[in-house]
Amino acid sequence: MKTITKLLGYFFKKEIWSVYQSNDNTSVILVTVGVWGSVATNAGLGNLRVRSDSTWNNTVENVLYVNQNPDPAKPGGNVELRFKVENLGYQKYQDVVFQILPQYPFTLLPDDDGLRRLGDIEAKQVGEDAYIITYKLAVDKEASEGTHAIRIRYSTDNGKVWYRVNPFSINVQSFDAILSVVSVASIPEQIAAGNLAQVTMRFKNNADTQIENIKIKLNLVDRAVTTTGIAQVEKPFTPIGSSNEKSIDVLGAGEEKEVVFSLQVDPDAESKVYKIPVDLSYTDRLGKAYGKNLTLGLIVYDKPEITVSLDTATARQTKTKGNVVFRVSNVGPANIKFVSAVLQGSEDYTVLSAEQLYLGNIDSDDYESAEYQIYINADKTEVPLRFVLRYKDSFNNEMEQTETVALRLYSGQEAAMFGLSTGSNFTTWLPAITILSILIVFWLYMLIDCIKNPLPKYKKALWVLLFFLSNIVGAVLYYFLARRKNVK
Repeated sequence: MKTITKLLGYFFKKEIWSVYQSNDNTSVILVTVGVWGSVATNAGLGNLRVRSDSTWNNTVENVLYVNQNPDPAKPGGNVELRFKVENLGYQKYQDVVFQILPQYPFTLLPDDDGLRRLGDIEAKQVGEDAYIITYKLAVDKEASEGTHAIRIRYSTDNGKVWYRVNPFSINVQSFDAILSVVSVASIPEQIAAGNLAQVTMRFKNNADTQIENIKIKLNLVDRAVTTTGIAQVEKPFTPIGSSNEKSIDVLGAGEEKEVVFSLQVDPDAESKVYKIPVDLSYTDRLGKAYGKNLTLGLIVYDKPEITVSLDTATARQTKTKGNVVFRVSNVGPANIKFVSAVLQGSEDYTVLSAEQLYLGNIDSDDYESAEYQIYINADKTEVPLRFVLRYKDSFNNEMEQTETVALRLYSGQEAAMFGLSTGSNFTTWLPAITILSILIVFWLYMLIDCIKNPLPKYKKALWVLLFFLSNIVGAVLYYFLARRKNVK
């Protein structure tokens, strides 16, 4: 094409500058038509040429490269265009004016009419002495992907006569975030430990062209730093029926599709929110690859299971006081926090100690004890004790649980028989009192016998002293060693 152009130029005695395409797919244009030689005509600028690059590439003559920033331009953003104007001839040009003629999807910024008045351009004003003109355009937010034409014109007489150059192209491409996650749903929303959940992720293509090779991968392994190095810690989820990676072949412009993961939760999974990293990759229609790192939140929750039982009790009879000890057990897989226990009084009993006790945190498969002192008012065989628990679950939700624990009461004889006596009933002490009375009577009888015994005075005095010093032991020794025989 260059050869044909030169031949035509020679034939018509004119220099014809043509339009080419660069190797990097950047659209290129050309610009001017002039009379052969250094004398300009009304047909154009002659040896005045326009380039968008800051240094002329001698290997690609008469070619205008589009120099834009950013490249590609983004819908809804701005793009800056730069041009370089050089005078290759020996004639000076005066009152040179350039103006850009933007069309959809490009518009000039406010207070910019697109005119760039260069004034005079000297002969052979090239290289670092050349003019650099810059335009900043706004890109419509609804601009479609691809190349869009834009024009520029010039004047050498301060705008009286204008010459329009061939259009050139601006590359427009959507933002990298053209693929978005519309929604994430888990059924059930709160997954119990040991159960199966269906996790659905819905994706939307926000671009106006299709995207391809979409891959969605759930990262179910954490990297944890330990004293021995970096260890991998698996999250308590196992894919069921497929792997942890899904794919979508093609997603058209504005189209939505969803992928479903079946995840089994480990039976011993702790109740909390688990953050699952999601690796997302895809390509656009031009083959450009994109990647994103997202985070998916899954809730594992087990409702606390608390049991309250009567551990021990010394208050077992009416009109007595004693202690009752409750055992608060966490029999569920979830931990509970900030546990406080309240024993509420009633007409059947009076709480003598503090009604409210703080038990702290209770882990799964663990228990805490709560001890109270009460006085039994009721004359019944069974008294209901009203026990209230207040605590927070794994998500700090306030929880309250009321339990009624039966306290069995016994009569004095039953309490003594079962060894449940509190020690305040007479019948409990009756056997001991009886034995003690017999011993006292025996001691007195032996003492009287010693006094009446016709023993020498010094022996009698020693025995009496032994009676008072050793009590029943002295009486027993006297009975076997020195008591009177055959006393009538």
